[in-house]
Amino acid sequence: MHGWAMKTLFMMRYSFFGNSGWRSDVSRDPGQLFSAQRLKRRYELLRDIALPSLINQDDQDFKLVILSSKLMPAWRKKQLLKLAHGVLGKDRVDVLFKPQMSAPLAFKSYLHGRYAADDLLTQIVLDDDDAVSRDFVGMIKREAQAAYDLRMVGKPFCFLSFPKGLSLDLAGETPEVSTRNIPFTNLGLSMVGPAGVHKNVYGIAHKNVARNNPARVIYTKQPCYVRTVHDTNDSKAVRGSTLIAPEKLPEMIEKFPFLQKFFPEAAPEAENWPMAA
Repeated sequence: MHGWAMKTLFMMRYSFFGNSGWRSDVSRDPGQLFSAQRLKRRYELLRDIALPSLINQDDQDFKLVILSSKLMPAWRKKQLLKLAHGVLGKDRVDVLFKPQMSAPLAFKSYLHGRYAADDLLTQIVLDDDDAVSRDFVGMIKREAQAAYDLRMVGKPFCFLSFPKGLSLDLAGETPEVSTRNIPFTNLGLSMVGPAGVHKNVYGIAHKNVARNNPARVIYTKQPCYVRTVHDTNDSKAVRGSTLIAPEKLPEMIEKFPFLQKFFPEAAPEAENWPMAA
């Protein structure tokens, strides 16, 4: 029976060469996008930040879809598959190597081919260099179900925004963490609704979500995501507003265990780094 067992789906672009929507200068040039240095850096960020934040989820009932490019070197494709499948397992990761096309169209085609039209999905944006808190899956399941139950008449979907997060700055000599609070940020932006709906979470401009769509902004006491600032950001990565004090770092590591890799002196001794290099 389809429809009422809601599925949780993280959707990620990884070195994807697309042709629509906003694109950075690098993403428009295959020579830059697939340079050895950049591919190495993006792999490290995926390995050290995004994937650890998923394997550390308290609720492991979710799936990851990675959209990448057919133009990526073959050995890098194998490396990506080995990493993603090794961390989450083949049954929980679908990797799509697509030709130059629209990312929303690629994801829409995947959703329509993989799920029944009335299957309820929560689609979540997760960039390959960003992270979500370890309780995010459990939280989004509760919030998505409530949002769907209270959806507007005539609207089969609803967007959810989680403004409170952190910035992890890796661009300086030493890592720093600061607070971040931006409604309708792309970080953790989610959409709940049937798989057959005409929209998906990549088919919108996140800053304009609330103008044309039903949406809910959910403020939490603790941060829900980490935005990473580094040397290969595609979009403008604004640093957070207030630095996290050193004595608060253990609390942040409890929320985001992958941070212990960048702040080993603050990591609780009982915690073990869950990822193999």
